[in-house]
Amino acid sequence: MVVTDYLRTTNSPSIVVPPFLTGPLGLVPSTKVYIGLIETGAGGDLIIRPFRQGHNLMQLSCTTHDQPGVLVRLIEAITALGVNIVNADSTAINHLNRHQCELILDWTGSKYPDRCLSNASLERHYRDYQGIVPVTVERNVALFNSIVENCADVLEVHEVNGVQVPLLTLREIDSPKDLEMQGPVTISRHSVRSFHIEIPVPIPLLTRLCLKSGIRKDEGLHYILLAETASRTLRAFFPSTELLPRLVHVAFGHLDAPGVLTAILRTLASASFSTLTSLVPKEQGCQKYSGSPS
Repeated sequence: MVVTDYLRTTNSPSIVVPPFLTGPLGLVPSTKVYIGLIETGAGGDLIIRPFRQGHNLMQLSCTTHDQPGVLVRLIEAITALGVNIVNADSTAINHLNRHQCELILDWTGSKYPDRCLSNASLERHYRDYQGIVPVTVERNVALFNSIVENCADVLEVHEVNGVQVPLLTLREIDSPKDLEMQGPVTISRHSVRSFHIEIPVPIPLLTRLCLKSGIRKDEGLHYILLAETASRTLRAFFPSTELLPRLVHVAFGHLDAPGVLTAILRTLASASFSTLTSLVPKEQGCQKYSGSPS
């Protein structure tokens, strides 16, 4: 799930994050996070995670029947290969009949620390599962086998191209090779805004960010937040001085009726605006559109 925000401003060497973004990411005061910077033509993008970015990370999504001990069996299947679990999020769904797990795994130090390619025979054998598992890498197949052997009777299945496959996906989490994560830095509670948090930006990253965006530190920094809940990543995009004057935030209430949101977006499009982010929260008696068009 992706949660978006609108343009914000900070006059301190830290970013302020509202509770509707901190909750899904589990970013609470005293949590330690790592921060990296991706420089783009339109500004800079801070990547914030509660674990250090590496090239051995994998995201596992899995849905099972909701029974006692299911989560233990899944974790045992993972740790049997020496794989480290750096983040885990699980919840009961479908009226408590199913259980969904989202995990971030680290292969470093496991029985398969390197991405060795599978042989042609192995790829052919698992070709029916290539849509849910990157079967071209040997360790991915090994993990898939371990999970199926340990949890086959409780895994939820669905049909893909006429074949019954587990409701499970393995996805490698890649990052730019030049992305250097700094930290850890400690999240603190905001001194004024209730339930908001502050994340300090390391000075070297802040300096590079200001140079890239063309903004002086004493002028205030403008940023747009985006939360990627599956990978537990908070992204803070800092637009450049060239892009910033073209950004505007608009918000207004409207009736909760079919076609209203379409009318709003068509109006923005007819005025040659491109929508960067938008939020449509439900309020009593109406809905509220809040967007940052450019």
